[in-house]
Amino acid sequence: MCGRFVSTTPPGVLADHFGAERIIGADPGPRYNVAPTTPVWMVHSEDGHRVVEAMRWGLVPPWADDLAIGSRMINARRETIASKRSFAPALRRRRGLVCADGFYEWQQAAAGGPKQPWYFFLPSGGPLALAALWEEWSPRPTSGEDAGAPVRTCSIITTAAVDPVRTVHHRMPVVLQPEGLDGWLDPGASDPDALCALLDERGPGALAPGLAAVAVGTAVNNPRNDGPDLIREVGLGRVSP
Repeated sequence: MCGRFVSTTPPGVLADHFGAERIIGADPGPRYNVAPTTPVWMVHSEDGHRVVEAMRWGLVPPWADDLAIGSRMINARRETIASKRSFAPALRRRRGLVCADGFYEWQQAAAGGPKQPWYFFLPSGGPLALAALWEEWSPRPTSGEDAGAPVRTCSIITTAAVDPVRTVHHRMPVVLQPEGLDGWLDPGASDPDALCALLDERGPGALAPGLAAVAVGTAVNNPRNDGPDLIREVGLGRVSP
């Protein structure tokens, strides 16, 4: 799964990098421990143009009664997104990229000890394009009062891990390569099989070559902790591309 990541690249730089024309939403600033239900930067198509928009992490389907379900839907499995009613409509019409500078995965320690967090990133420092789905949810009106503004939420797609991630964890976010971005963001694409093929490890997505990894301290386990110290190597090991 993908439960925490780093987001430090400013939205203007993300817009230039991914060819977006507008930025929607307030900038929460650099964060080294992005947790579920907080804002994340999403690149997607809006009225035929790419935008960078702040969305709440944890997809809430339009039929949900409230936002609480989003905390359980931060990830969507690549293998089932075309068949799950929570994700299938978004796969056909509302796809995007969650922008991250790197992500964390936890390795089970021997003899039942505490899990060891690892940080995966591009040595070049460039942003990662994590395949994602998004939805717009509207609160229900009560007692004749205004229901409130719609909320846009998203889920990061995960897949079976490949090297070097699978040495740490059996799942990982789908990291789209540059050649897969246009097909995934194409607003005219809607065939589930063709879209899922983009995320296959033999296609332009779901690959992790070029990623490096460092073992980091357990301070990242607490979502209240933040700052660049969280991605500092603790000396237990390093994986280089």
